[in-house]
Amino acid sequence: MSYIASDNVLGGIMAGRALARAIGEEGKVYVSNVKPGISTTDQREEGFKLAMRNYPNIQVLETQFNDDDANKASAQLQAVLARNPDLKGVFGANLFSAIGAADGVKSVGKSGEVKVVAFDAPGRIVDDIKTGLIDMAIAQHPAEISYYGVMTAYALLTGQSAPVAIGTGFTVMHSSNIDEPDIKKYVYSD
Repeated sequence: MSYIASDNVLGGIMAGRALARAIGEEGKVYVSNVKPGISTTDQREEGFKLAMRNYPNIQVLETQFNDDDANKASAQLQAVLARNPDLKGVFGANLFSAIGAADGVKSVGKSGEVKVVAFDAPGRIVDDIKTGLIDMAIAQHPAEISYYGVMTAYALLTGQSAPVAIGTGFTVMHSSNIDEPDIKKYVYSD
C-alpha cells in the first residue's frame, strides 16, 4: 500500500559525488558489490555510476562481486590494486563490501591513499572513519523509515490515505563531522 525506504539510487549518487571530491575528480575507482540481482545494492551501484558520468577524468573499473563476504572483498581490492596501482577509490555498496575493501586497503598499506566510501553506518564503519580506514559513509535514516512505517500503518488502519511511496534521507559521515550530535544520531546501534 505504501513503500517506505531510502532512495538507493540517490544514495549511490551521493557516494559517487563524495568519492569524486575525495580523489580530486580524477583517477580510477570501482564498486565493491554483493552480487547482481539484489535491488538495493544494484540501485546503489546504478546511482554511483550515474554520478560518475559527471566526472570525465574518472575511470570506473569493472564491479567486483563478493557474495557478502568481507574477506573476499578484501582480496578483490588487493587484486584490483595489483592490476591498477593507480587506483584512487572504491565504493562499498553495503556493509561487508565496504569493510572488506577497507581491510584490503589497510593490508597493502594504502590507507588514506585509496579512498573508501561505505554505504551504511554501523559501529565498525564509524570506528573505521575515526581511524581513517574508511573515508566516509552514506548513512540511511532508519528511525525515519520506522516512524513513517508506523504512521502510515496507523493512517491506513484508521481509513486515512497514505502516499504510495515515502523516501527517507541520507547523511554523509566523515572524520570531521562523525562526532557531531546531528550526525551521531544516524549511527546504527547494535
